[in-house]
Amino acid sequence: MEDFTGDLMGGIMSSIWPHAAEYIQSELLGCITSSISGSFDFSGFMNFFRFTDSSMGSAVPKITNPRIIELGKDNIALEVDVDYDGDACFSVEVGTAIANLSFGVQNLKFRGPMQIEFKELTSRVPFISAVVCYFTEAPDVDFKLTKSAAVANQPFIHKNVKKALKDAIATQLLEPERMVIPLVKGQRISYKRSRIKFVSNLKKQLFRLR
Repeated sequence: MEDFTGDLMGGIMSSIWPHAAEYIQSELLGCITSSISGSFDFSGFMNFFRFTDSSMGSAVPKITNPRIIELGKDNIALEVDVDYDGDACFSVEVGTAIANLSFGVQNLKFRGPMQIEFKELTSRVPFISAVVCYFTEAPDVDFKLTKSAAVANQPFIHKNVKKALKDAIATQLLEPERMVIPLVKGQRISYKRSRIKFVSNLKKQLFRLR
């Protein structure tokens, strides 16, 4: 196990990330698929998008500059800077008027300010019912989109698929969207990803973790 002595946030993220990775594969990829499919408006030239394979790899996002913005009896909220330069990889298929085309997504990177909320503190281990995460500003997203020989002479397709995918990833991670990651099995969470309201007038306290 990696030693996170002196790196509190790194230790927390290493514990949360496996749950987040599972959520990304089971929930978020579906939302990205729907977002991209709904954005196709190329005179019917592109007609569907789907993920055919996915792996979140083993790399963990780096968290720096944590700030406490809420410290309550039942909830804790932090704002942090997130930087992910990982080994996640995905395979996607795009339907076009010519043929169904396959792409690979590699070297995924994203960075930006994220709010992390520890919801419904409980007496049951791990003492937090769920973690809610979202970027408060549009994150910078980049990745390598590999292409098959079938699109070697179709830069229009490659360019637009990459743009649609980057926009969808950034949008699905940005508030008011939420990643809700349950941590306690059997604990009923009283809020849902699409229904949590962002409190824009929350006064940020100038506490910093040491």
